[in-house]
Amino acid sequence: MEGVIARTDWEVISDGSVFDTLNFANLTGFAGLAQNPAVETADLIMAQLGAPIWTALSGGLDEDRFSIADQTDLRAALAAALADSWEIMPKSIFVLRQVFHEDCMVPDTLRKANMMLEEIHGLVEWDPSAMGALAPNEATFAVLCPEKDAALALVERHADSVVSATASLSEPGRSQMIETFDLWVHYVRIFRLCARACFAVRTMLASPADATRVRAGAEIASLDTGRAALAARLEHHPTKRNYRSDEDVR
Repeated sequence: MEGVIARTDWEVISDGSVFDTLNFANLTGFAGLAQNPAVETADLIMAQLGAPIWTALSGGLDEDRFSIADQTDLRAALAAALADSWEIMPKSIFVLRQVFHEDCMVPDTLRKANMMLEEIHGLVEWDPSAMGALAPNEATFAVLCPEKDAALALVERHADSVVSATASLSEPGRSQMIETFDLWVHYVRIFRLCARACFAVRTMLASPADATRVRAGAEIASLDTGRAALAARLEHHPTKRNYRSDEDVR
């Protein structure tokens, strides 16, 4: 092998990119692994956190960069969050190891969710042991819920830690750190609600009964509440409010 190529954005899909955000650590980390596959992940993370960070959506202007090189507590909190990020994300935007998201976005219909899970990115073709893991029944729903709860609990813990460590960080760095982790909590929360609603409806359609209908209705209502909370959050500047949503939609 002479070289490697890494995707840095979702192209025209959502224009999401690893540049100008903490996700830049994924690109620099990939470059580090390409040069030395034995390098420690912790070393890659700390090396990236020692470099200037661009303010999100700044266009990479030098004057919009900030440094946390002298912020020992913040660097430790961020390093821990980045190290756990791959434990958080598969439990958020995947369902039982299988693709649930559409290009990192919440599926907008039940049909889209089913396509991602079974038709477009079905895991069974690659891993026969995954057969039946997504069966629309009580057992699947019972395993799904703790997975999503664990992801939310972990991201909330890291958000609390990072925000607490920003007390002495000047602007624009402090606001960016608070907003980044606030949005991450909302992101994990809305995927949790969406997955629960989708699988509750899948179970109801496979086994229509009063109990499954009631639960499906309750999960859809929770998803609607979560959507409204997220919409309200996105309408307000994050520095005008507490980083944690006032509405607990769990």
